[in-house]
Amino acid sequence: MPYLTLLLLLPISGAVVIALLPGSKPKLIRRAALLFSAAALVWAWGLLVLFDSSLAGMQLVEVVSWNPRLGTSYAVGIDGISYRWCCWQHYSV
Repeated sequence: MPYLTLLLLLPISGAVVIALLPGSKPKLIRRAALLFSAAALVWAWGLLVLFDSSLAGMQLVEVVSWNPRLGTSYAVGIDGISYRWCCWQHYSV
């Protein structure tokens, strides 16, 4: 399952939803922002269950080839320092 991709897409999808909401309803906009921020925070902290701090190197790695002829691909992974920063970043938002 693409755990880190979902973590990247949660705030982006929240921004899209908020952009589509009517500006005349600020309470709805705030609730949507809080909902998507909380979902990203819970998801980031939930990844702690899958993260093994005793291993060195990248974990939860996802690699998807986009264009094999050009050699382009989408790759994302996380290590110990990045994981702590990721959790803190979602907490501070």
